[in-house]
Amino acid sequence: MLTDQKRVKRSCDVDRRRIKQLEEQVAFFQSVINALPDPLFVKDEEHRVILVNDAHCKLVGMGADEILATHCVDPTPTEELSIFREQDKRALAADNPIENEEYLTDRQGHRHLLATRKVRHHLPNGKKVIIGTTRDMTERKATEDALRSAKEAAESANHTKSVFLSTITHELRTPMNGVLGLSNLLMETDLSAEQLDLVNAIHTSGNTLLTLINDILDFSKIEANKVELEIQSFDLRLCIERVLDLVAAQATAKGLTLAYLVDETVPTCIDQDETRLCQILTNLLSNAVKFSDSGEIVVHVQGENLGNNARTPAVESTQQTNNWQLHFRVRDSGIGIPPERMDKLFQPFSQTDSAISRQFGGTGLGLAISKGLVEYMGGTMWAESQRGQGSCFHFTLCAQSSRAQHAPWIESTPMLRGRRILVVEQSTAVQHLLEQQLTTWGMRVTSRNALDWKKLASLPFTYDALIIEVAGAEDEIDLPVAMNSAHRLLTTLQQIVPNFPVVLLVPLGERPAHNRWQRVATVAKPIHASQLHDALVTVLSNQPAPPRRLHKAYLVDKEMAKRKPLRILVAEDNVVNQKVVAGICANHGYRCDIAADGLEVLDALHRQAYDLILMDLNMPEMDGITTTE
Repeated sequence: MLTDQKRVKRSCDVDRRRIKQLEEQVAFFQSVINALPDPLFVKDEEHRVILVNDAHCKLVGMGADEILATHCVDPTPTEELSIFREQDKRALAADNPIENEEYLTDRQGHRHLLATRKVRHHLPNGKKVIIGTTRDMTERKATEDALRSAKEAAESANHTKSVFLSTITHELRTPMNGVLGLSNLLMETDLSAEQLDLVNAIHTSGNTLLTLINDILDFSKIEANKVELEIQSFDLRLCIERVLDLVAAQATAKGLTLAYLVDETVPTCIDQDETRLCQILTNLLSNAVKFSDSGEIVVHVQGENLGNNARTPAVESTQQTNNWQLHFRVRDSGIGIPPERMDKLFQPFSQTDSAISRQFGGTGLGLAISKGLVEYMGGTMWAESQRGQGSCFHFTLCAQSSRAQHAPWIESTPMLRGRRILVVEQSTAVQHLLEQQLTTWGMRVTSRNALDWKKLASLPFTYDALIIEVAGAEDEIDLPVAMNSAHRLLTTLQQIVPNFPVVLLVPLGERPAHNRWQRVATVAKPIHASQLHDALVTVLSNQPAPPRRLHKAYLVDKEMAKRKPLRILVAEDNVVNQKVVAGICANHGYRCDIAADGLEVLDALHRQAYDLILMDLNMPEMDGITTTE
């Protein structure tokens, strides 16, 4: 009997130890799951909660005992509970974990967005349970919603600003065009010198303001992603020459040398947006002229044939064998930019230095616009600079070589091939330009920086022609010679070699008197390949150089109406613009009829036929497009 009692006692002791061990294991397990930062729960096949951790209790706002006693997640609304149970059924039936988003309302009535992961687990007794973990996404979702709302608000505000800028700049352009047009007409009338100066000042100020308006409009288009590219075929070298012409007067006034060099491998004609490329180059060259007081400004273009390995972002074509990446460099010898201010270079409405801004003026929009346009055209823009050592602006563009017809002067002329040419030019960049172009035409070139013109008689003159720079300031020692020494140079040459062909490279707007010599021609800087070609052909063929009119952009032909009579109708609702157009027509001998809107245009056409209609796009009653259709 005693032995049985001892056995029972030992058995009870063993059971108590096992129970204690199990309790310790359960407590340890509970401590582990309570240490988890994310809520955890276990449900049986009847959707009853049989285990939770502290994070889950905190989430639902109930104690663990309360949850386990009720076996549910009160006070969850019925519709949420039904969704939970539907997801539980899916988890019990699935072999893989089920992940989804669920909403849960806690006891305080707060609704939580939960990212839930449920896994089916088989117990030793064969029953199935669901082990679920959740992550409260409420704050994250609220943050994302707030960020999204802020982003949408910012985009909306930016769009509103861009639309406003676009609208206001268009509205500003109309009166500015009137000011410029009327001042142009006024300059063509009989004015005293003082009156002409005043009108010129008005016209210059108007052009400056119009440039600013155009910059603001372009910037607003870039910000609003409304830039439209007009892809067309054009001659790259002619494009650069036209841009150099735009800044030539300012550069010449400051004694700056302008030159460009396009590598021989670069296609003559490309497919891209010529207007935008000219705008980019004009901005860069205008800055270079503004911030340079001496030296030279050089545009250099290199190209890499990409073959079939790349598509041109801005140019779509079925032919992908002519893809090029063009690398433009605009180098100046100006004041430069310190390294610590380079980060402000392409920011809108920002100057790198307030003192520079006060001295030179400007809005700081030009570079920001240029960079935006370059990126629209599939390229990138960057700069290298040091204070006092000038700057070099780089940009790349993607383009396609074009099969457009070359200008006739691009090809070699038989008269030029094999001719020996002596080039005397101080600027290394201009020398390289001349050497490249003359070599392309099959000529043999010798270049020198300077030459004592008084010692010409002692030189072995074996050249067929001389191309020589004529400086704008007096220089009695070396060639390039000064303007008022040019006639002595020509006299000396004629004594050595009678009728020797000479091409004088002269500053813009200056032309030495050389009528006494037939085989002498002048080419104004910046040098145009076409003008150089014509000058060489002229002097080598022993024909008088044809006179050239320099920079007369607009000629009034009062007899045009007699030669080409036209009935002209002007459709324009702005009274000032009506006067401008009518004045321009009158200067050419034409009388035009005026219509203020599209309906008046149609009425006028019913009364008589017109040879030409100048149609405004935006008009009241009926716009220009609808009227044309």
